[in-house]
Amino acid sequence: MKDMTTGNPLRQILIFAFPLLLANLCQQCYHIADTFVVGRYLGKEALGAVGGASGVLLFMTISMFLGLANGMPVMTGQCFGAKDYINVRRSIALSLVVTGCISLPVMIAAGFTTEPVLRLMNTPENLIDGASYYMKILYFCGVSNVLLLQLTASVRALGDSRTPLYFMIFSCALNILLNFLFVACFEWGIPGVAWATVTAQIIPTICFFFYFRWKMPQFFPRFCDFNWTWSFVNAHLRIALPAGFQHVITAAGFAMVQRAVNSCGEDAVSGISASAPINALIYMPLFAINAALATFCSQNYGAQNLRRIIVGVRRSAALVLIYTIAASAVMLVFAPGIASAVLPDTEVNRTAIGYGVRFLRILAAFYPVLGGLFLFSPALQGMGFPRYPFISGIMEFVMRFAGALLLTRWLGFDGACLSTPLAWFAATSVVAFDYIRKIRMLRREGITVRIERATETV
Repeated sequence: MKDMTTGNPLRQILIFAFPLLLANLCQQCYHIADTFVVGRYLGKEALGAVGGASGVLLFMTISMFLGLANGMPVMTGQCFGAKDYINVRRSIALSLVVTGCISLPVMIAAGFTTEPVLRLMNTPENLIDGASYYMKILYFCGVSNVLLLQLTASVRALGDSRTPLYFMIFSCALNILLNFLFVACFEWGIPGVAWATVTAQIIPTICFFFYFRWKMPQFFPRFCDFNWTWSFVNAHLRIALPAGFQHVITAAGFAMVQRAVNSCGEDAVSGISASAPINALIYMPLFAINAALATFCSQNYGAQNLRRIIVGVRRSAALVLIYTIAASAVMLVFAPGIASAVLPDTEVNRTAIGYGVRFLRILAAFYPVLGGLFLFSPALQGMGFPRYPFISGIMEFVMRFAGALLLTRWLGFDGACLSTPLAWFAATSVVAFDYIRKIRMLRREGITVRIERATETV
């Protein structure tokens, strides 16, 4: 565990963020391993099914639980910052119950509706069977992944970003090994990719549960911790539910863009499928800063230290600006080599690679705008103000929808890609405005504690 209410703010954020960065890179290796194995051994049609056709829909389904995993531990972190360890246990118990009760019916329903949803998104007919098979396996076995997300998020709220890293490395290595075993050796095709992913999620989830119970017994929920008042539940849900819906709305925007890309043909789908995992590596440091800031702000809000929150966000902003400018320059220059890293540079793949290059360069020009979104949104959520991050998610969806609908009609594939930076501009403007407004309010009125401190002895 790590108390982030003392010490140099930026140093504490970076120390916490570095294991998160490595964990995110390992998680991205998941997707790169899938993409590499499928692209090399099964061809671009299977790559389009696993990456483009199914990837966005899987993300849209899991996004609710990503939001819950980000939202529920906000109160866990605030209780930890206030040194209220009894409520920390109760908060973790509530997080696991809410996540489990929501994820099971959603995953089952999603598994039975894969084919009609794929057709609704204009997925090329030759990709539907493979994408549907892949998605059903991941949906019907996906509850373990959701619980793993929630467990790791709860541990991170306590300031421990290293333990989730170790389990992510284990999961990633297992996934890569099983991908080659099931696809390259056993020749199971697309189902082999899905079963490799599922197996590499279930085993680490079981191991993490027992590790948490053994290593952190003071925070492992007890039977008495499953007794909550409505005010306690409401304090969590008022942050977690908007965060969950925000992720769903954002993912729905991605689905609209993917639908527009699908209408551009199989080469466009394959080109983005090949380039997107590499492009996502650029986002990894931003995701790490995002999660670190959310934990930092939640703990310091619980400790009622507003000045420390302001300093942490300012110093993080300078770091993010430098990084995003450098990342933009690198991606603009090296996009052709990146796009051809997964798909071999052959005549049959040349058109798809060209689409991938255009996709990478259009997004790279706007990375600094995205950086602002990754700063202000987690700061607001960490302090327990979910409304404007939720509104920013709505704005992001509206702009993606408008871009996918109108820009694609006028500019084709380039218009579909431009809808993403347009969404970044809208979402960043909303959360930047509200962050400034909330800081001024808190300076005037002070920080209000939302959960009454537990009084029983640990």
